[in-house]
Amino acid sequence: MFCRAIRCSRGVIPGSREPLLDALKNGDATSVMHWLRNPSPQGALQDLAAGHGPVTHETLDRLQPYGTVRLIRAALVTAGAIPPRDEQLARLEDQVLRIAARVIDPGDRRTVRSFATWHHLRRLRRRSQPASYEQINSARTEIKAAAELVNWLRQHGTTLADCRQHDIDEWLTGTAWLRVLARTFLAWAVRNRHAQKVKIPARQQRLSGAGIHTDKRWNLIRRLLHDDTLDLRDRVAGLILLLFAQPLTRISTLTIDQIDDDGVLLTLTLGAEPIQIPPPLDDLLRALRDRRQGHAAIGRTDSNPWLFPGGVPGGHLSSHQLQRNMKALGVHARPARNTSLIDLAADLPAVVLSQLLDLHLSTATRWTATAGSPAADYAADLLRRADR
Repeated sequence: MFCRAIRCSRGVIPGSREPLLDALKNGDATSVMHWLRNPSPQGALQDLAAGHGPVTHETLDRLQPYGTVRLIRAALVTAGAIPPRDEQLARLEDQVLRIAARVIDPGDRRTVRSFATWHHLRRLRRRSQPASYEQINSARTEIKAAAELVNWLRQHGTTLADCRQHDIDEWLTGTAWLRVLARTFLAWAVRNRHAQKVKIPARQQRLSGAGIHTDKRWNLIRRLLHDDTLDLRDRVAGLILLLFAQPLTRISTLTIDQIDDDGVLLTLTLGAEPIQIPPPLDDLLRALRDRRQGHAAIGRTDSNPWLFPGGVPGGHLSSHQLQRNMKALGVHARPARNTSLIDLAADLPAVVLSQLLDLHLSTATRWTATAGSPAADYAADLLRRADR
């Protein structure tokens, strides 16, 4: 049982910090006390205790380290003490300033910030859902590439406005891995008259790459369906990957609203059309939906929409953690998904593949062409095949 204040080396958290105390109380007492023994939480809480006025996002933005503050912020959001915000996007906005600060020329600095603001940040802010880590990382990497390019051009005696194609070709011969990623920035610069008609060629898109043997895929499916010693969360995630070719980034953000269950028939909506889930996966999905719980050390809550709750209060399991869990089971996500897509594309018309799995129609068409099989009727007996 928690007392009404958290004592620290600077005294007692004042009344304006009561929402923080309430947020910390929402969780397993042992986990909270274990977390509080660490130096980082102690330091952050001491800084909060020494402050005045209500705790806001701006208050938390001034604290370090990031990981500890991230948990405190999420606990406060979950408890309703502060409003939610897109944390990935907020962090990117701060990183844009840091990246731009490394640009040598002031004019180039403004151009890079304009690219970040009007191409990436505007698009991400318009999204109805918070941006994923992968989307933020892609934007951040392209902004870094833009900063590197304009600095490189200055160092080689030219500018973005004056550079020619031979300058860009020379830039591409360098060893820095992100050089080709300046393509988006350069195309934006040309469209907005910051550069002449220069370009970085698009990389050839490959669909499949490495895969796993089909027999191995079905052996993994059988194991996940029937091995009750495995973690239920990992079993369901692995089956959604192996049966429906969903990337881990999408699996980790599945919500319980995507499950429709009348007690007899259960469907899972991954794309435009729901998929009927036959036994025994339907029972596994029901069990996970009913037993799911958060794993946060502080501010824990089970009243969240995620099918796979994570370690941050109110948040979902990260795709990186899910990838580690899959590897521990012998499921390597990218090869497994490639084989799943090939097998599905061999049985499904491209339009059906697109609607069920939330693939762009052109991508689904390329997968069906790669599978090399005519379209065929596809029934919900995928799981029954695993029992043979």
